[in-house]
Amino acid sequence: MSGHGYAGKLQAFIAGIVPWWLQNPMAGAFNEAIGLTLDLASETLLSGLRGSLPLRCFPDALPWIGADRGIRRYPNEPTSSYRRRCAQWRQIKRHAGSHYGQLINLQPYFLPTNRPVIRIVHQDGDGATATWHTLDAGGAYSYHRATPSNWNWDGATAQWSRFWVIVYVNGVGLAPTLWDDGALWDGGSIWDGYLTSDQISDIVEIVNEAKAPHSMLAGVILATDPNSFDPLTTSIPIGDGTTTLPTGHWGKSVAPFTGLPTRLATAIIAYDYALGP
Repeated sequence: MSGHGYAGKLQAFIAGIVPWWLQNPMAGAFNEAIGLTLDLASETLLSGLRGSLPLRCFPDALPWIGADRGIRRYPNEPTSSYRRRCAQWRQIKRHAGSHYGQLINLQPYFLPTNRPVIRIVHQDGDGATATWHTLDAGGAYSYHRATPSNWNWDGATAQWSRFWVIVYVNGVGLAPTLWDDGALWDGGSIWDGYLTSDQISDIVEIVNEAKAPHSMLAGVILATDPNSFDPLTTSIPIGDGTTTLPTGHWGKSVAPFTGLPTRLATAIIAYDYALGP
């Protein structure tokens, strides 16, 4: 309620500026009715405009905006993520079928926490070159072609359509769940993981929604070390059987003859195409 018992701001404004000879009971009632009509019209206009803005609308308007723009909401997607993806629908639709399109479609999923650095890497068919696509926390995109290749997952270089998604979970605001931390595991979170299995399923669907028909998501990796998976480096043996980047032996987590681990300890394989989430 505005001052002097008026229902709306325009109603109160009009009542305050009319000359004295329009302030009698009959004229005053007429002026108040005009002001109230204008208040209702302006409120309707503002509500309609707000309802078309995904970053400012009420949550119940988001399904209509998403349906109009062709942006699907995933079962466990936060509201802040869906707002951002609905706001970026032109970019998402324009770059569908590219790795850049996959990156901008996925990165908002981690809101309202900090947006993570995300990389996508794939190898060409002869194994000579690996291509890295990076979206930093600020949304800047870059790519790097490593020749000779610094990414060979399992030696099957002829399967050139495969790609891997690397999400840097450090500094994002996610808390890890460790299988040996003394807490009971209720099946909701993967062991030594930062996301639930349902969230991982969302991520896989988001990436696959924006991928090219010929390509295949081979894995999702959660990196806890911000310095790992540097596109400008080459693989280095660590000494415990693992290497900093795959050199053809990461297809299995344990080497069959030595029994030693193969994959980087700070890399959590959240999804493997052969195994599922």
